[in-house]
Amino acid sequence: MAQKKKENAPEVTGALKEKVTTFFTENPKAKQVYTTPDDFLFTNLKFANDHAKTLGEEPAKCHKNPNYIEVETEEDTEE
Repeated sequence: MAQKKKENAPEVTGALKEKVTTFFTENPKAKQVYTTPDDFLFTNLKFANDHAKTLGEEPAKCHKNPNYIEVETEEDTEE
């Protein structure tokens, strides 16, 4: 049986890396941001993929905020 290769986060370099880093600096509460092949940033995956389709290229890539910490409170667990 073949093993499934784990997908890693997309490689971010140069100007795109700077844009993603700046986005998270300006939006620290954002969990993720999506990028298209032409380096546009989107907070909504559907919008990002729709834009990527107009380019005729690959779908948008997700970049997780490395500083985002999800905290679960007692109120969240009592439901």
